[in-house]
Formats: sequence, structure tokens, C-alpha cells
Amino acid sequence: ILALLLFVGTFIVYVLRVILSVAVQPMGDEYGWDNPTRGLVLSSFFGGYIWLQIPGGWIANDRGKLVFGLGVLAPAMLTAATPFVAHSLPLMVTARVLTGLGEGVTYPSIHALLGRWAPQSERATMVSFIWAGAYAGTMFAFPVAGIVTRSTTMGVLGGWRGVFYLSGMLGGAWWLVWTYVVSSTPDQHGSITDEEREYIRKSLPPRHEDKATPWRKLLAYPSIWAIMIQHF
Repeated sequence: ILALLLFVGTFIVYVLRVILSVAVQPMGDEYGWDNPTRGLVLSSFFGGYIWLQIPGGWIANDRGKLVFGLGVLAPAMLTAATPFVAHSLPLMVTARVLTGLGEGVTYPSIHALLGRWAPQSERATMVSFIWAGAYAGTMFAFPVAGIVTRSTTMGVLGGWRGVFYLSGMLGGAWWLVWTYVVSSTPDQHGSITDEEREYIRKSLPPRHEDKATPWRKLLAYPSIWAIMIQHF
């Protein structure tokens, strides 16, 4: 269940991220944005996204459920509010920066949760499945956002505004299920059996809470630099 909800949550945050790439065209036409302004609006997300990657991981270490949940809910609510602020370029940019800020905690909190829940033998499979939600969300968002944007039969839920309303509602609905079903650790979960809890405990590698992160050693690995360069 945890892996499935993380998959869906990752799916949603990518929907929230990329729908503007479709909606920016009719929005720009309506509000008179030139190409540099459209570029500013599109890129402003990443102005917030970079800041909470590391702090989000630290906070999620013990509060993974809360951090990931807010990392979906806050951007979803900001996305649903976008049609109300889009008339003002400063407010629009601010909303997108804050959306990026919220989504910045999602990937770190995924791994914090899996560190508490995922048996070592299953972890690679679970990570691959969850991360696939990002690509599924992107593939879903582009064509569906285009259809909704061009719709003339969906009332208030059609047009470019409807894209933001529907995406925000999707995130809110997911958050309700997430809040009810998930716990940050197996010990906090009220529905799993003692046998399941003990199996998870025994299958996890030992935690070293008192040890500092070996940054110098990590940065000495060529593979770490390859991953960073590839993402950049």
C-alpha cells in the first residue's frame, strides 16, 4: 500500500509540475505575456524546488508521512488557486516558486519512508516502481491537459483554468487517503500484524543515528558525481 500511494503521489506532483507547460499558451494569450514572460513563469517553479531537498530529507527522517503528504497537498492547493492569481505576474511567479518549494521535499521523504519500511531485498524494486510515477504523471498530464484546455463542454472545469482545478482536486483527494492509511514507521501503524512488523524490523539494515554523514567519502565516488551531472 505504501509503495502504491507513493507511486500515485509522485504521479500527482509531476502532473502539478508539467500542466503549466500546456496551459501557459492560452494563459499568455489571455494576459498578454510575451515569450520572456512565459519563460519566467515556467522556470519559476525551480526557483523554489532547489531549497528544501536536503532539509526535507532531514525533517522526513522521523516525519516522513507528514513531509511527503504536505509535499503533495501544498502544491495541489497552490495549483488549484493559480487561476485566481494568474492575472498578476508577481503573484503567479510567487505561486509557482512556492509550488516548487513544496515539491522539493517529495523525493527526500520517499527515501526516508522507504528507509523505515522497505525490506532491503525489496527496496530497489520499490524505488523503481515509485519513481515510475514521475514518468507516468508526465505522460498523462500533457495529453489530458491539452484535452481539458480545449474543452468547451466541461463548464468551470474546462479550459486552462479547469486544468488547475482538476489537478488540485486530485492532490487533495490523494492526501485524504494518505493521511488515513499511512504511518511514518511500522511501529506507528495500527493495522499491520505483529508478524509483519517484526519481519520489516529484521529485514532492515542497522541504523546509525549518531554517525555524521560522510560527505567527503561520498563525494569521492565517481558514481555520485555521474548521477549529479546527469541530473544537472
